[in-house]
Amino acid sequence: TNYFLRGLEIPKGDHKIRFEFTQPNYHLGNSLGFYLSLLLILTIGAYAFIYYRNKNREKTEVIN
Repeated sequence: TNYFLRGLEIPKGDHKIRFEFTQPNYHLGNSLGFYLSLLLILTIGAYAFIYYRNKNREKTEVIN
């Protein structure tokens, strides 16, 4: 192993090894990123909906 990989010397027998990365800032950033991405997608969808709705209204006004 090197500094990038982790290694352990484990004697024979039954063992349970668990590597965890628990940092509150990571979970906060992950959640914040998810909700901001969701907000961005909803905003783009709302803009597209309003744009195409207004475009269709202009077409029907020209026809009438």
